[in-house]
Amino acid sequence: MSKEILFKTLKKQHYGLVGNHSGVQICRWCKKDLTDEGECYKAKFYGIKSHLCCQMSPSVGYCQNRCLHCWRAIELTIGDKIKESDEPK
Repeated sequence: MSKEILFKTLKKQHYGLVGNHSGVQICRWCKKDLTDEGECYKAKFYGIKSHLCCQMSPSVGYCQNRCLHCWRAIELTIGDKIKESDEPK
C-alpha cells in the first residue's frame, strides 16, 4: 500500500494526520463517555477517564509488531521502518 492511499484512508476514518508519519484519533469510548453511554477498561482498571484519552501514534503506517489488540488497522501497514522522519517541531 502506498502512503498516499494510507493517508486518504485514514482521513476517511477521521484521523488527524501530522507530518509524514504521525496520526491521532479520538476513540469511540471517548465519545461514549461524553454522552454517558459507557467507558473503556482503562477507566475501570487504571482510573484513566475515557474523555481524556486518545489514540495517537508517531508511526501510524509503520509497525514491526502487528499486535492483535492494536487499535490501528494492521492491513494499512506500509512498512516496518520509517524512511523519512519529521523534525520534532
